Amino acid sequence: MKSFKLHEIVSNGRQKLEQWQKDCHEKIDHFFEKKYQELDRLVSKKLDQQQEKILYVQSKMSKLVREQEAIRDDIDTLTSIIHQLETEIKKLNKHISRSALDR
Repeated sequence: MKSFKLHEIVSNGRQKLEQWQKDCHEKIDHFFEKKYQELDRLVSKKLDQQQEKILYVQSKMSKLVREQEAIRDDIDTLTSIIHQLETEIKKLNKHISRSALDR
């Protein structure tokens, strides 16, 4: 009878200990899942921020390239106008020189 009672006490203690182990594992799993989701949100947020920065830099670079091309186009246009004016001035000088010689 004593050994049966002792066996029952040990068995009951073991069941309580196994339940405690199960509860602890569930709490650990729950804590792990919560922290994993937090980490996932933080990483996603950081990636989104970096993607926004990349898009901003790409947009800024595109704008600068367009502005540089516009400046280059302006320079090319002005250079062309200067060449045309030089040509016209040379023609005018020749015409004036001929007119002066004709007098």
